[in-house]
Amino acid sequence: MRLQRARVRYYRSIKDSGWFEIEHDKTVLVGPNEAGKTALLKALEQVCPGPLVRPIDPLRDYPRSDYHQIRSGNLKPRDVVVAEVEGASGSTLRDLSDQLRQREGAAAVVVASAADGKVALVVNIDKSHDGIDAVSIVRELGPIIGGGGGGRANLAEAGGRNVDAVREALTAGRDRLTSLLA
Repeated sequence: MRLQRARVRYYRSIKDSGWFEIEHDKTVLVGPNEAGKTALLKALEQVCPGPLVRPIDPLRDYPRSDYHQIRSGNLKPRDVVVAEVEGASGSTLRDLSDQLRQREGAAAVVVASAADGKVALVVNIDKSHDGIDAVSIVRELGPIIGGGGGGRANLAEAGGRNVDAVREALTAGRDRLTSLLA
């Protein structure tokens, strides 16, 4: 499993990095001093952290300009976690979505992978949000990736063949879940 694309939002000095490609066999990040390279790499470490990686601490790791909103509960940046990985099957995505949701304390996770002309997508919602149905969200996202899906109320999967629409489906899933959780 390899991370293909990423977007970092609300981490240290980064408000929104925008989507960027992670090229295969590249091990360097180049940019001017104080541009946020280290913050970007530390954020990416959180996707699959090793034993020495410190978990996210909202008061240390979210932008200082949002400190008051985080403390008052008006900003909850970890409500929805979104990730795209390379070459992962449905079972791997299910496991990854559970790990991300539990480790990040997220209300919901949307993960997707495209390989060999096929797309797999998983929506995982914490059981405390029983009013939100993962199956209905997957049924909205399925046509975007050229397929369909189903599952349980808190964990649903979709499959399709439109590999070019993975990012669009992840964005749509994030936006839909964010609006439902608000």
